[in-house]
Amino acid sequence: MSLSKITNESLAANTVDSDKIAANAIGTSEIANDAVTGAEIENNPTIAGNLTVSGTSALTGDATLSRAETNGTVRLNLSNTGVNGSSEYSEIKLNSTAGGTQTSVVQHRNNYGLNIGTTTDHAVYFLQNNASAMAIDANSNVGIGTTSPTSPLGANFKVLDINSGVWGGNVNFSGNSGGYIGNRHSGNGGLGYYSASGQGHDFHVNGNQVSTLSVQSDGDVNVKIGNLRFGTNGKGIDFTDHSNVSGMTSELLDDYEEGTATVNMVSSGATFAFGGSDGSETTLYYIKIGRLVHYFMNWDSSSTVSGTTSNTVQIQNLPFSSDYGDTFTTWFHRGPVGAFDILVTAYSTSMSFLISPTGGGMWSDMTAVRLSHVDMRLRISGTTIVS
Repeated sequence: MSLSKITNESLAANTVDSDKIAANAIGTSEIANDAVTGAEIENNPTIAGNLTVSGTSALTGDATLSRAETNGTVRLNLSNTGVNGSSEYSEIKLNSTAGGTQTSVVQHRNNYGLNIGTTTDHAVYFLQNNASAMAIDANSNVGIGTTSPTSPLGANFKVLDINSGVWGGNVNFSGNSGGYIGNRHSGNGGLGYYSASGQGHDFHVNGNQVSTLSVQSDGDVNVKIGNLRFGTNGKGIDFTDHSNVSGMTSELLDDYEEGTATVNMVSSGATFAFGGSDGSETTLYYIKIGRLVHYFMNWDSSSTVSGTTSNTVQIQNLPFSSDYGDTFTTWFHRGPVGAFDILVTAYSTSMSFLISPTGGGMWSDMTAVRLSHVDMRLRISGTTIVS
């Protein structure tokens, strides 16, 4: 016997059950399109076998898939069999409309793979034991152990924010030469870069395949490209862990500098014949290491001193201020006039001259007349301690 159409009027609710219709007794060809409507099927129908939906199905309530499989799998299969490639999806779409429509999706895009996330502007949270374990906020910042990851680097940067409590978190790298980046200690441990036994760390910048800086397995630091730069005044290399003698006041090497400066030979009323527009100048060369400064300069005279020559002489405008009146080595070619020995001492930003007259006698301040010689060369070099 065949049935042309079963309507709600011809069959009362529950008058036909699974015992009265054998399995596969009614096929898809025996139910015309739209012949059975939602209103004609009572609530909570049960489908014991497979259900294939080739069109669009709308559920306004809950749908439960349940089947006892001792050694098998209960599946929800979505398959897009189109052949156009990346424009075709198999997708589960989840919508909510309270406070504005938000849509989340789990989709497989043909030729591209699995996509999980949102198609509207809202965050994604990954739950573990019904609590958020990882979050991706609306700005694409990623947080592990926090639902509010923030980027300290500005709008053009993204951040991976790991917060697993007082012990911090790690990013682990597996493999034979693996390691991890993490905060491994409570309180003041801070961030650490950890490598496997016998391994070091290489740092690369600017797309360079050669490491710029290497921390080797024995602890040595190798700067391979560029310079080691201290960007804050007063900071440098601290030798605190080295042994020291009693009375030590500092173990910080905080400066290195080398260059030139213009200095002046000055004596009230005198006119010299060295360099510069007024004849008082020469070039000083210096090297500064920490608080030690080594000076070197030549004074070459083309004629005798004119004007007043009885006043004392100083070299002024030293680039650094000396504290201790250090003595410098001098050498003369044809000069100083009538002098046996000469001392040059530095204090503040000036140098002063002391001479011992020929034949001996008391040391005294040198006057300009001692430099009054044609074709005289005075060379001064030495090291001083500066402020």
